Amino acid sequence: MEKIGFVRMSEGMASRFKHHSDPSIPFTDLIWVDDATFATMRETSQDSPGPLVVPMLGLKALLAMKLYALKDGEARDHKDLLDIRSLLRYSPTKIPDGELRAMCERYAGPEAYAAIKGSS
Repeated sequence: MEKIGFVRMSEGMASRFKHHSDPSIPFTDLIWVDDATFATMRETSQDSPGPLVVPMLGLKALLAMKLYALKDGEARDHKDLLDIRSLLRYSPTKIPDGELRAMCERYAGPEAYAAIKGSS
């Protein structure tokens, strides 16, 4: 990323980059995963719009990642919950309620569904 003009802003499971000289280029978030996890995530990915085409996570993979992040404790809960609620509300892809509940239980635990729906 540095070779194409981006500066790393954070380290960890995910890293955020910003372009050092062009503020019109949006922040880029990369998540570091093993090959098996990437293969699973790639199954639902789609290419970004041009001019630089890169694979982007599909909605289900992104939700799974956000749900999994809820396990990291309270430090990011409010941000991840807001992100999850926004994805569910504004994405043109809709996930049936039963499937969402199953994803919550698998990646974040049974209490996550109630927290997302605002009933916890």
